[in-house]
Amino acid sequence: MHPLKKALESLTDEQQRTLVLYNICDRNYQQMEEIAEVSAVAIRQRISRINNKLKAITYLNLGMIGTKKIVTPELNNVLYKFLTRFKKNLEESTLHKMYKYFSMADLKDYHGTIKIKETENYEIKLKDCEYQIIVLYQNDDDIREAFDFKFKIENNHLKITAPPKKKTIAATLKNDSEQADKLKELLHLYPPDRTGKSTIPKELLDALIKKNTLST
Repeated sequence: MHPLKKALESLTDEQQRTLVLYNICDRNYQQMEEIAEVSAVAIRQRISRINNKLKAITYLNLGMIGTKKIVTPELNNVLYKFLTRFKKNLEESTLHKMYKYFSMADLKDYHGTIKIKETENYEIKLKDCEYQIIVLYQNDDDIREAFDFKFKIENNHLKITAPPKKKTIAATLKNDSEQADKLKELLHLYPPDRTGKSTIPKELLDALIKKNTLST
């Protein structure tokens, strides 16, 4: 089955009806508003979510497993809610309140030491129905760190299969990219010291790697 056709079949009945109406009205939101008696703004948001879902599931069907392109709007919402609660409960030492999320993970010997001041970005991978997410964040000392965890989605709920743990951060830069050229320029302006340690100011290096792929 064609990947896009398979993605179309993943839409809910309501999403399919919205997409049909969208095409019947020749993408005219005003006409859709009159027929569906729903505001054009709401319809535009629905179409955007449907298109994002179709893109994400099509990428999955094509075998793409290591990028945020595979994240559907529904999964993005689930992840946002989890990370918000996770940060709050870590700060308040009340991780036990999230036991429903961790029902598939053994926390008997788990001792979390993650101090999140602000989450910045994440990368996600999928293998055999299990997701791995790598989260980039700033700790209480404004130092950039990363942690990862693994989870599955059951009935639109996130279930942790491997608890969060800190990871080493690395940034991947293409040789012919603007970021790579900028890094070469910084290395020229701030050569390593006698021990080989970088002398590039932290704020300049952070700005360079902030939007690049995380790896472990």
